[in-house]
Amino acid sequence: MMPRYRAVLTFSVLPEAFATASKIAARRSGVRLPPSKDWFSLFLPKAEQARIRALFEAALHGTRTVGNLNPIVTRDGSQRHIEWYDAELHDAQGRCLGLLAFGVDVTDKIQLRHEAELHREKLAHLYRIGTINELAGGLAHELS
Repeated sequence: MMPRYRAVLTFSVLPEAFATASKIAARRSGVRLPPSKDWFSLFLPKAEQARIRALFEAALHGTRTVGNLNPIVTRDGSQRHIEWYDAELHDAQGRCLGLLAFGVDVTDKIQLRHEAELHREKLAHLYRIGTINELAGGLAHELS
């Protein structure tokens, strides 16, 4: 099965205007955005909100986000894992106006890796059992 990748594009002209990106993301995901909610409080699990806000603030001050992985909460309450990349947007004087952030849904990819690891572990276990059976069979043959 080929994994499918979903892109989430978030664009903010000014840090204060991040709510606009929230409206776009909400419309794309089918989530109704309450007027008092921003992207962080609507789409991130509570345990992740402070950390991701700090990453966002750091990105606005020059710390690039390259491959940061964090969950988002979907309309049905499940979580999807998003890998984020960003770039600062500057005016002619070089001041940071905002951030262009691009997220890729890698949930299926992570699940496939996990399943592959489980299969590797099972195969290793079967190999060990097969080796033990061969040794036991050889020992039984020698003893008879």
